[in-house]
Amino acid sequence: MDLSTITSRMGTILVTGFTGLFGSGEEQSADRRAYTRIRARFRGSIDWEGRRIPVRGIDLHRAGTGISLDEPLPPGALVFFYGRTHGLMGWATVRWCACEGGSKYHAGLEFRSGLMRAEAGNWHFSYVQSSHCPAGIAAPTN
Repeated sequence: MDLSTITSRMGTILVTGFTGLFGSGEEQSADRRAYTRIRARFRGSIDWEGRRIPVRGIDLHRAGTGISLDEPLPPGALVFFYGRTHGLMGWATVRWCACEGGSKYHAGLEFRSGLMRAEAGNWHFSYVQSSHCPAGIAAPTN
């Protein structure tokens, strides 16, 4: 094997992982997530910057969810997710957001930890400034 072949294969590994060396082009475009996504239609909301924004679920897995909403979210934003249909809630980070035409957006959320069961009652959130964190971290109060 010559140097250019080795360099080419190393580049392939860096871009596509080891499946890029052995798989066909069709397999390369397949979803390579660590968790299987399940198509799940649900209603819910996210709390962001003091506002509650209604969302519709597209898919769900233990590490995150795909949602559809009527306004864009900035990648990296910390949001509080509430899946009303399944009664689940928790903190998530916006991984990506894209316009789907008109005034509809799709976004991918990554859960910061496992989701909690939403118990009956009203939840209120307040931001608490921490000396260890320059940005405020929201603390739930029930």
